[in-house]
Amino acid sequence: PPKPQPPKPQPDDPEPDGPDAPDAEEPKPHGPESTASVRGTASVTGGNGGVATTT
Repeated sequence: PPKPQPPKPQPDDPEPDGPDAPDAEEPKPHGPESTASVRGTASVTGGNGGVATTT
């Protein structure tokens, strides 16, 4: 019988192959935290840009 091919670890694959499905759902709860982190970075960058633009 054909051997079951193991899921290739492709972080570039946006489509969950299966084992990636539960993993993709795990970051979901971290979504707000992730957004906050990104927002913080954007805030710093935006703040700098804003000050520079205002000045």
